[in-house]
Amino acid sequence: MSKLIGYDVSNHQAGLKLSTLQSDCFIFKATEGTFFVDKTCDSFVQQAKALNKPYGVYHFLDGSDVIAQADFFVKNIKGYVGEAVLILDYEMYGRQGAAQAKRFCDRVFDKTGVRCWLYMNESDCNSDNWKALANDYAFWIAKYSSNAPSVHDYLNVIGWQFTSTPLDKNEFYMDTGTWNKYASNGTKKPVKRETPQGPWMSENKRVTVNVDKNANIYSGFDWKFRQKASDLGRRQLNVTGKYEHENGQTYYSLYNDKGQWEGYINSGYAKEVPKNHLNDYTNPEGKWFKENKRVMINDPEANIYSGFDWKTWYKGKDACGEQFKVKGKYDHMNGYTYYSLYDDKDKWRGYINSGYTSELK
Repeated sequence: MSKLIGYDVSNHQAGLKLSTLQSDCFIFKATEGTFFVDKTCDSFVQQAKALNKPYGVYHFLDGSDVIAQADFFVKNIKGYVGEAVLILDYEMYGRQGAAQAKRFCDRVFDKTGVRCWLYMNESDCNSDNWKALANDYAFWIAKYSSNAPSVHDYLNVIGWQFTSTPLDKNEFYMDTGTWNKYASNGTKKPVKRETPQGPWMSENKRVTVNVDKNANIYSGFDWKFRQKASDLGRRQLNVTGKYEHENGQTYYSLYNDKGQWEGYINSGYAKEVPKNHLNDYTNPEGKWFKENKRVMINDPEANIYSGFDWKTWYKGKDACGEQFKVKGKYDHMNGYTYYSLYDDKDKWRGYINSGYTSELK
């Protein structure tokens, strides 16, 4: 079997001369999250090209939206597309699950025509189901041992990071020609979306919309206004489909229980109804639960209610920054938790959506 031995480096090795390393290939950190561009990346790329060595660039995933991260990655490495292997570094605080990793990789493919490799350690690989990615994406596995990684047999494992001392060092099961094919993915072209919202995808869930935020519901993706989220009240709605828009947001298609279409809403303004509250209209606020904590109201747009008839007692802007005791809570059928607030004199001050509070230690 042909193999390449190579190093992966980042800003932690700033100033390193690649010519001092015995290496068949190189991999460089390019970006992280939606905020960090590795300033050493291009210098390393130019060194690798001068040495006529194949190379790759990677994105270190964090916990934020994966579509936004994929777009950030592509924006910053577009000059390398077609000659660099593109890689998703999946570890630590970026472990959002296989489904989110697939969304990232699919997004990169849509924009570049290049299929990413996924880098992760042996344990993270074996703790999730990667079958949905297995046909399209290759895996590069870290295991600091003399024994090669043992992972799901349905995966295409193309590399092994076997040490981090003194630098991350790897063995890739291929020759330079195969590496370059991964970099270009042959003659594949980027997928061009026929519409900005992309294809319709089936979905089946019940949600409530956050009426406390000033969210719009649209008639279409020309952003024609249909109604306010607050017009729907707090009743449960059916999501029958969704679109993952090129702007990085997901939009739900909403229907009421009469089968009437209500419009499209950004999924960030909708919350899935807990299973124990599906179709629950007899006691919508659910059971009272004892609680003991201190919180601070952190959003001036919040409402504080006198009851679950949603009569507003006072506005969050009048209490933003104030601290309260929480002595109880309700897990409402609308998918939100409501705290029962008391001041320091133990006077009851009303109910508030817990999402508008910060817990104090």
